[in-house]
Amino acid sequence: MIYYARKRGLRYSIPENAEVISSIGVALAMVRDVVERIMPNPALEDIRAIKREAIDRAVESGAAPETVEVHIEIDNQTQKVTAIATGSTEVKTADILKECSREEAAELAAEDLGVDVSQVVLEESTRGFYLFSAKKGKQKPVRILDRKGFIRVQRSGGAIRRCTVADYRQVVENLWKSESVISTDHMIRPDYYLCVGSRLPDFSGNSDLKKLLMLMEVELSLMNSEDELIVVAAGAVSA
Repeated sequence: MIYYARKRGLRYSIPENAEVISSIGVALAMVRDVVERIMPNPALEDIRAIKREAIDRAVESGAAPETVEVHIEIDNQTQKVTAIATGSTEVKTADILKECSREEAAELAAEDLGVDVSQVVLEESTRGFYLFSAKKGKQKPVRILDRKGFIRVQRSGGAIRRCTVADYRQVVENLWKSESVISTDHMIRPDYYLCVGSRLPDFSGNSDLKKLLMLMEVELSLMNSEDELIVVAAGAVSA
């Protein structure tokens, strides 16, 4: 692999403790469970119920409850609602992976973007994430890194807005208009991500604003109206 990388001029690195990294990976493996239901015109309570069932299944499979995130997909044609729950096992990672600093996160983002670190801008940060952008040609790509230094979102462009729970609907609706792209035969809507504490709910693939807002309401229903979050509306094309 090293020989090939050198011949091709590719970047490479040998991780520390490479001889045991596979064992660590197995110990920290993600748990994933999927729940599917046929639901014509699902209501808010229907979405909450299928989300709760997906979380329960992931926890039963060994995921730590506080790590479980659920991505919900609504297929209008088949009237099928799918809840995909992912979470980490009970193994504690604090002693294995240290939290990276803002400067270290910026270097990781710059390396992934292929630009100098001086061109990377920290747009926002939360207790769980760093949100970076950079000027790269005509685009302004976005990278979201968690506090362990893992790149969670890579998009070729997007808008980042901090707001309160009370105001998120208006922010989402405004970005729905401003970040949409008119194609030759249809309108391409942005994908959404929410940075909520240490969680990063993914709402990509939703082309119906009403259902998108309903899914977000399920996610934010336990928060107070004055709590803050960050809304990311990303372009349709990944970087």
